[in-house]
Amino acid sequence: MSSIQTLNANEKKITLKLKGFPLQYANALRRICLNGVPIFAIDTVDVIENSSVLADEGIAHRLGMIPLKTDVTRFDESDSRVMFVLDSGDIDTTKTITSADLSSNDEVVKPISDKIPIIQLAPGQKVKLEAYARLGKGTEHAKWNSANVSILTDSDKKDEHLLTVETTGALEPMEIVSAGIEELNRRLEEFKEDITNLDKWCSYCYIWVISGDDLMANQTVLHMVKDLKQASKKNDAPIWSKLASIALKTSSSKRVVNLTKINNLTKDGDVIFVPGKILGTGNLSHKITLSSFSISVNAAKKIVQSGGSILKFNDMITKFPTGKGVMILG
Repeated sequence: MSSIQTLNANEKKITLKLKGFPLQYANALRRICLNGVPIFAIDTVDVIENSSVLADEGIAHRLGMIPLKTDVTRFDESDSRVMFVLDSGDIDTTKTITSADLSSNDEVVKPISDKIPIIQLAPGQKVKLEAYARLGKGTEHAKWNSANVSILTDSDKKDEHLLTVETTGALEPMEIVSAGIEELNRRLEEFKEDITNLDKWCSYCYIWVISGDDLMANQTVLHMVKDLKQASKKNDAPIWSKLASIALKTSSSKRVVNLTKINNLTKDGDVIFVPGKILGTGNLSHKITLSSFSISVNAAKKIVQSGGSILKFNDMITKFPTGKGVMILG
C-alpha cells in the first residue's frame, strides 16, 4: 500500500518518505515540485524613467528573479495579473533600491523579503516603472521555479524513497508537494485518456525505421509501399507511385507539418495526403479529409474536433482511386 510520511519540515524545507511508489512516479513528483507548480513572477516591465547606470533590460531581469509570495487558491494561469510600482523619487544621496520599494496592488502577492537589492542610485539618478507579474511554471523560465532544490534519494528499504523539497519562499513546502501531487494526478489521468483513445486516433498511422544512412524500412512500410505502387498501376494514378517513392526515402526527406501550416494552405473540404508526420501545434478552422504516414494524438484530436476526417492510406485509395482531388502537402 502506498503512503506518504513527513519526516521533518520547517518553513523552508520538507522531507517526505514515499512508500510503495514506483520510482518513475516518485521522480515525476520530484520534477513537478521543482518546476511544475505555478507561482508568481514579474514578467513585463514598463520603464517610465531610468537615469541609472543599469539598462532597462537589466532592471527587468532583476525584478523577474525576485521571488513573490503566491496564493494558488485565488488565481489560475489563464487569469493572473498583479501590478507593481517602483518610484525612487528624487534623491540627493547614494541609495540602494530594494524590494521594499516595490508597491503591489495585491495584499498577498509581494516579495518574500524587503531586503532584496535591485539597484544602487547615485545622487540625481532616478528609476520609475510599472511591472506586471503573472503565474507561470519553471519549465518556461527558471524565475517560475517553485523550489530551489527538489531531490529524490533511496532509503535503506527497497520500496521507499525520500523526497526533499526546499522552497524559494513563494509557497510553503507542503503547498508545493500538495500542488505537485494534484498536478501529477492530472497528468496521469490525461495520459490514461490518451492511451484509451490511441486506437481511435492513430490506428491508421505508419511508422518507418531508419538506421544511419541505410534504409531499414519495417514490414509495415514495405506493405504500404507495395499497396501504393499497385494502386498507381491499377488506376493509372501517378500520385500513389510518388507517395511510395517518398515513403522509401530517409527520415530527413520526410516532411514534418503542423496544423498551423495545414490550416494556412488548405480550405474547407480539401483532401490532402501528408507524406510525413503531422504535429498538433496550432488549430484547424475548417473541415478536411486527411491521410499521412504518421500523426500525433493531439493533431488527430484537433482534426476530428474541427469536423474533419482521417483515413488510413488504403481507405484513401479506395475513396479516391485515381487520386483526383487529392493534394500532397509537403
